[in-house]
Amino acid sequence: MKFAFALAAIAVSVSAKTSTSKTISSFNSSLDSIKQWRMYKHKSQVHINSSMALMRTRDLAVAAWFRMKTKAAKTATILKKAAAYLIKRNIINFTARTKAALLAKSNDKAAAAKTAALGAYNNAKRAAALAKKLGKKKAYADRIALNKRNARNNRAVAAAKRVWLAAHGATARNARANKAAARAARYAGIYAKRANTANKKANKANSFAVAGASKSRAVAVAAHKKYAAFIRAGYANGFIH
Repeated sequence: MKFAFALAAIAVSVSAKTSTSKTISSFNSSLDSIKQWRMYKHKSQVHINSSMALMRTRDLAVAAWFRMKTKAAKTATILKKAAAYLIKRNIINFTARTKAALLAKSNDKAAAAKTAALGAYNNAKRAAALAKKLGKKKAYADRIALNKRNARNNRAVAAAKRVWLAAHGATARNARANKAAARAARYAGIYAKRANTANKKANKANSFAVAGASKSRAVAVAAHKKYAAFIRAGYANGFIH
């Protein structure tokens, strides 16, 4: 708003009467009559007013330049932080998604191992049951060997059950880990997207501030040039103030 006001002030000053088309009479000549003295004072005051208007315009433009320069520096800092945060969030997002993908594969393997273990467990139970059923038809003399075989079958069933239970536990743990990883990946993606939006916004603000600073500096330089030229022209025409 202040920057716009400074531009408006410059526009007003351009349209103001800021030139000295005629050389005013010297101080000594103005003493010839009261009329010439009053004219001398009037023209001097008009020149002073025009000079002060140009100086105020110049000062407003300079103040606008420093404000825009400070804003450009602040937006540059914000942009730097936003860019660094975006890199961080992208790394986190990539890591989370990679972990989720690996856990998904691991979960598939665990599920396959669980299925295989369950099949082995069921096969062992069926084999043990069949052997026990056939063993009842054997003679008493074969019972010792039968008992040993049943014991081996029972151990095989127990071992297969332990494998299946372990596979079942691994599948459950993997499922929980996979769910957590998928959730982390989802939120990592959300935060990465937000970081990207913030980075674009910061970049836009910085570009605008840099362009504004460049323009405001040019305006300040032009305003001072106009003010200085007016003072030099006035001095050449006899205005001393």
